[in-house]
Amino acid sequence: MGHWALDDIPWDLFDRNKVDPEMVRIVKAASLVEYNGVAYAHHLCRIFNDDTEFQQKARSWGEEEIQHGKALARWAAMADPEFDFEAAFARFQAGYRVDFDLDVSRRGSRSGEMIARCMVEVGTSSYYSALRDAVQNTSNYQGVIGTLTCTPLGDCATSVTIGVYKVPDVGFEDPSAKPVFTETKTLADVQ
Repeated sequence: MGHWALDDIPWDLFDRNKVDPEMVRIVKAASLVEYNGVAYAHHLCRIFNDDTEFQQKARSWGEEEIQHGKALARWAAMADPEFDFEAAFARFQAGYRVDFDLDVSRRGSRSGEMIARCMVEVGTSSYYSALRDAVQNTSNYQGVIGTLTCTPLGDCATSVTIGVYKVPDVGFEDPSAKPVFTETKTLADVQ
């Protein structure tokens, strides 16, 4: 799974009174889609049945999607105590029937499958950007990574490290890979 756990999130700081009811509906829907990611990872493994390295990465991604779904579901249940994630997910699966056991891409090719996956992730990124925009005025919030204060553009990072790697000599996932250039800046440095 990911590098964080649900209990890393300071849930005790959640204030239901500050929640926009429309946002709750969106987060509930996202929790279902994210939690279902493991089914799509299974599908990708069947399509790429001869690529064990890709399969491992797809399974890892699927587990991360489950973790995202659990976090969103917990937030949604805190915002709406009547939200029953298990019942909602069962309804979601019953209403959203896709045959994830196919061993060929329904998009015509492996490339088509990956392009479709990228388009879905672009949509997801847009969704999370919208959530970011909704919290852009966050100030002094104690979050998972420390105290968050967001800029008017929605940037909540306290610092960012940029690394440039020489490719193809090392893989992006190689923990021993050393950047050829690295620099860390805080928001104060760049404003």
